[in-house]
Amino acid sequence: MPRWPTVTQETIAKIHSLRNQGRYYREISKEVGLDTKTVRDYLYPKVRERRRIKRREYRQKWRLTTIIDGRRRSIKVNKRVKPELCELCEELPSFYFHHWDVINLGLGMWLCRRCHRFSECLESGLEGKHIEKYYSLKDKIKLEVNSGELRPIRVNQETR
Repeated sequence: MPRWPTVTQETIAKIHSLRNQGRYYREISKEVGLDTKTVRDYLYPKVRERRRIKRREYRQKWRLTTIIDGRRRSIKVNKRVKPELCELCEELPSFYFHHWDVINLGLGMWLCRRCHRFSECLESGLEGKHIEKYYSLKDKIKLEVNSGELRPIRVNQETR
């Protein structure tokens, strides 16, 4: 899908004629089948160009960057080829690139959101602190429920 909708010269002429008739952007957009922002862009090319430049600057700013000598510098990374499925669970589509080496950012794997969160927890060392506590708490709750001390709350399907 192109960034800008393909608009014929006839449509552009119609946009201009409707605006000259005093019609509002919303009315024009409904009549020609485009969104209001696009109609405004075709009426005012300078605005369109400014918006295009802002988008480019925004993309440049939020690319993979680092700050060296007080200035933001882009980092070019050659990532591995993105597979269709997560490399860890091999079930969900992969969307996140998990890297673990700060020096070599291309060293990483493609993961789904769930596996990426899991791997971030493993990398940060949270599993050592919390995993044993999680499993012991889970076993304790199972024992309480099975012994009858604690009754699980049943949620009515209609009240959800």
